[in-house]
Amino acid sequence: MLSGSTRNVCSGSKTLLKSSGISNLSFQRFQSTQSTQTITETIQSIDEKPVEKRNNRNNRHNYTVNPLIEKLDNINKTKYTEFYPMFEEIQNAFETYQSDARRTSPRGLNRIGNLLLTKIINLKKEKKINAPTSTLLKDLIQILSDSKTLHVSHFNRFIESLLIDGRYMEALTLWVNNAGYFKDTPSAMFTANPKFNPENDYHLTGLSTYLLSLIENNENKIDNEFIKLIYGENKKSDSLYNLSNYLRKLNIPENDLNFILPLYKEFKEKSFDINSEESLKGIRIASVDGKIVYLEETINKNLKLYENKPLEIKPSTIAYYMKYLNHSKLYSKCIEIWKFSSKNKIEINIEIWNQLLFAFSFLKIDNLSNKIESIWKILNNSLIPNSESYSIYIQYLIKANQNDKVKLIINDLRNNKPELFDSNLKCSLIQFLCKTKKIDESFELFNIYSNEENFKLNIETFNILFTSLINESKLIEANELLNNLINNKYNEISPDIATWTKIIDLLMKNAKISNLSRNSIIEKLSIIIEDMIKQNVKFNTATLSVVATNLFKNYKTQDLGLQILKIMDNVGVKLNDVAYSNILTSFTNKGDLTNALYYFDKALINGIKPGAMLYNSILKGYSLNPNITETLKFLDRIEKIQLENPNNLKLLPNKYTFFYLLTQGISVKDDNFVKVILEKLNNSNCDLGTELPKILQSLKESGYEIPSPLINKI
Repeated sequence: MLSGSTRNVCSGSKTLLKSSGISNLSFQRFQSTQSTQTITETIQSIDEKPVEKRNNRNNRHNYTVNPLIEKLDNINKTKYTEFYPMFEEIQNAFETYQSDARRTSPRGLNRIGNLLLTKIINLKKEKKINAPTSTLLKDLIQILSDSKTLHVSHFNRFIESLLIDGRYMEALTLWVNNAGYFKDTPSAMFTANPKFNPENDYHLTGLSTYLLSLIENNENKIDNEFIKLIYGENKKSDSLYNLSNYLRKLNIPENDLNFILPLYKEFKEKSFDINSEESLKGIRIASVDGKIVYLEETINKNLKLYENKPLEIKPSTIAYYMKYLNHSKLYSKCIEIWKFSSKNKIEINIEIWNQLLFAFSFLKIDNLSNKIESIWKILNNSLIPNSESYSIYIQYLIKANQNDKVKLIINDLRNNKPELFDSNLKCSLIQFLCKTKKIDESFELFNIYSNEENFKLNIETFNILFTSLINESKLIEANELLNNLINNKYNEISPDIATWTKIIDLLMKNAKISNLSRNSIIEKLSIIIEDMIKQNVKFNTATLSVVATNLFKNYKTQDLGLQILKIMDNVGVKLNDVAYSNILTSFTNKGDLTNALYYFDKALINGIKPGAMLYNSILKGYSLNPNITETLKFLDRIEKIQLENPNNLKLLPNKYTFFYLLTQGISVKDDNFVKVILEKLNNSNCDLGTELPKILQSLKESGYEIPSPLINKI
């Protein structure tokens, strides 16, 4: 697959696009070559089932070992001083165990291939060899290719080495010639981590090779059809942010970046559709994930792209932006979007008016009541309020204790506009009754509504009713509500932080009445979580982990917080990186690095990518409880993970990483450690923020030698 001179592919032509016919949409050329067809036919015959089968089901450590993997593992553990003997051993291993290569699991080959690639890179550094990295990796890649065991992660690393060595056209030619193989060979895209898709990195390498090849070809325009061939018809190309971070991580020369990044920025801007489903999906995800800064910046950037064509923005898009700004509690920003729409004469429909009303109802300003009434009057004069309009207005009136007005509106709707009395208004009525302390009436009405086929309960109403019942010591009714939630009777809602907080409150009150121990509370909570999972209740693990970390902060409930984590672990709940980061921080704030490291390892075992947010939690712990020796060991672990996952941009250290490291070194006055961290900071090219420049200035005044690139940033 890798044989032959890639230079010959492009010789005698001005550009690769013209010479290969790709500009004419030659899918055959792009998706298949003679060499890749041969490999595809061979790969498809491989039995992909793992060879490491257990001989004894009762003894999990008794299994057969694939001799090829065993041999390659031994080679990886052997200390070599030269490349030739190592390559000879690897070649002999594949020749000796040809049949075993064909029945080796993709997982095993992926792992050992990357370990051997890393070994070559480390040997180059150790021996200070001047040869290009791509030249040194080529022999191993060739062996993996010839044995039909090349994985996309190996291929990506080789492509990256070519880019680092400035061999852009060779990289592109290689990528194009092997596109058919990776498209038709599922095992080459194998991943043991369902959350990681190696195809994404493969596309990013393809994009990078194409754009950088434009430099050698003296082209200054991006061919959209080529981008489609890289990503397919239905997938959008990577963002400028992802591309820029990826190429800077590879240390591509700044001059080359200054050539291709503006081209790609212009290309993305021209192809951007603010109303597209993908664009709107990104807004929702940013809001739901709590990426507030990114949400604001993205909306600003999107609107900026349409400043000369605002009428092309659909009113539904504006309403969507306002909805998720409100969801993120960015009420003032939501109002700015309304002003933008009004100024640019975009149609202000009922959905936009509703979001404006919602935003103002949560603001804390003088004369808020007058402002709300003014908006409500304009809304009624210009459009016909819908159910959502009345629901938002009633919610405000309830908060403002205007109960008489709420009662009048509800009675009027019941008598004159019953068609508007949908789930939103019914939930508002239940909340109103709770607010006016008519708990029995609200619970009775709730039971009537919940038996209606079209009634959809929202989590806010559930929480208010649930809380009201507990506060009024109506524990039988509260337990009934909880049991219905556990049994997924309200299948439209997902328990949030307020829900879990009140569930724990209810369990404690039940335990007090029955004189039960803390262990009984924990056991009951375990059953609730397990039953919710069995009943397919929408389970937001991040919210429960926040409840657990909140319990950590109070020494009286620390044990309960820890037990919740253990329960989640025992019942197979998979936490996300944010949840684990909260857990680690809870431990490190208390100086408990033992448990923090345990859950760091647990995160890795459960498939969490160990990004900077996660490992910074540990470094913060060492910053508060200095231990230079253990910190260096931990940094070695992170750097090894970075080498094994070169395309994971989240692994790159950031300003917080270096803040925790430097503050630790300064606090224990370890000059050597501080110098090492300064060098790492200088090589990282990360944003310094506001605190690092202060630390660097202080170190400079204390006599430390600060690398000149950092001095320029102070």
